[in-house]
Order: sequence, then structure tokens, then C-alpha cells
Amino acid sequence: MNPAVVAAIGGAQMSLMTAAAAGGFAFANAEAAAVVAAMVNPPDDARKQLIDDLVGALKSGATSGSDIWAKLDLLYILAAADQQAALLDWKGGGFDGAITGTGTFTADRGWQGDGASGYIDTGFNPTTAPAPNYALNSAHIWLWSRTSGQDSTANDMGASSQLEMGVRSSSDSANFTINSSIGGIGHQNVVLSQIDGSGLFMLNRSGNSTEEAYRNGVPLTFTSGARTSSGIPNSNITIGMKDGQFSLRQFAAAGVGGSLNAAEALDLYNALQAYMTGVGA
Repeated sequence: MNPAVVAAIGGAQMSLMTAAAAGGFAFANAEAAAVVAAMVNPPDDARKQLIDDLVGALKSGATSGSDIWAKLDLLYILAAADQQAALLDWKGGGFDGAITGTGTFTADRGWQGDGASGYIDTGFNPTTAPAPNYALNSAHIWLWSRTSGQDSTANDMGASSQLEMGVRSSSDSANFTINSSIGGIGHQNVVLSQIDGSGLFMLNRSGNSTEEAYRNGVPLTFTSGARTSSGIPNSNITIGMKDGQFSLRQFAAAGVGGSLNAAEALDLYNALQAYMTGVGA
């Protein structure tokens, strides 16, 4: 986002009256107004409402009562009206996504790589980012996949050797690693019998030896148990690629931040599900 938009979010200087005057829509959340202001093609009021509702739901946390919005470092809603809007980081921290290689954007559905060269670089390095929520023993990543089938690469999101998420491999397993050394694919935490690669997948670290995983807000069980944290990635988090292996999945949304508990994971899913239903994703 541009500096003016970032300032609007950080200082909360955009009054709701001013927001209402811009296009005649009354935003309940200044953060949502800032997101819309960063879009080259202004959305209609129906989409503004969906954006405002999503931000509000993340801030209030219907089940948890938590401000999930404050715990996020990155938020991409790739199921947007156009590609420029899809690559915006709603948190406004200067980490708008950048496409490398070849991929396909589909309005209100998301972005999909070609399985050979395409991915989204967030520009967010947890080691060098200023004051991130993402930390050694308090961290999460998540993505919303719209592709249910197998993908032999099993690398849908990650960074360096400490962070990996693959939601459905060729052996129908989900492969997850967060802030620990994977030492090869056989040493990852694996969730077996993952026969649907679609939906919201979240990988969370809540302690030195505590990890959690969720699909659509429902806990998943690791076959290998939790592993002790060993370090955070010192490279940019990418969507659709890790270690030169490229995903073929279509992604509707993705995010990064500090640790979320089970109630917050469910709130995140419900908030995103309402938006996805609204745009038909």
C-alpha cells in the first residue's frame, strides 16, 4: 500500500465521516476504508460491505472475543475483483504481494500458479520485518485453497527450511512444519488421510514444543507429534512455492501472524467464509 494508506491505518486518522463521504458508503472500520482506498478500481457498495464486515469480524472475534486483526502481520484476500486488489496486504505494512513467474488470476476466485514457475512473494521475512507478531514460539500461517485434489510437490506456502505447508500430497497427507528444522520430507509433522485439499488450512505454533493445525477451524492431528522450535525463517514467505517446488492450487486468501488459539482459528474461518460466500468463491 502507499504511505498515505499505511498512515491512515497506523494512526487511525481516517474519520468515519470522511470515509462515508468517499463514494457515499459509511465504513464501520477505518481499516477497511483504507483497504478500499488502496484499490485502483473502486469496488461497489456491496463489496465494500463485505470488506468492512470481514475486517469487523476479525477485530471482534465472535467466538473468542479476541482481536484477531491485531495478531495478523499479513492478510491477502486473493479472491478479489481484480489482480491489483488481490495482491494488497490488508494490514498495510508495506508487504503487497508480487507475482513471480506465470500464474492465472480469476476474479472472485483467486490466484493459481502454473506448477512450474509461478508464485507470490510476500516480501515478508519474519527475521527482518519490523516488530512482527510472528515469533519463535508464537506464530501461524494459513491459506485458503480452492483446489481439492492432490499435488505432488506438497509445497503450497512457506520459507527456508523452518516453514512449510502442503495441504494434500500425492499420498493424501498434509505436510506441516513451523519454526523447526524439517530435515527432509520424512521428518515433517504429517496429517494422514487428508483427502480434500480445499478449504482454510492453518498451521500454528503456540509454544516451544506445542504446535496445532486446523482445517476450516477444526483441529487436525499430527502423526509425529509436536517438535521443538529451532528457529524462524530468514527468507521471504511465499505463496504457491517453496524450495523450488511450485504448487498448482488456486488460492483465495492467505495470512501470517502470531499464535491463534482454537477459538480464534474458528473465528478466522467463519469470517473468511462469510466473505467467500459473498463473492461466490
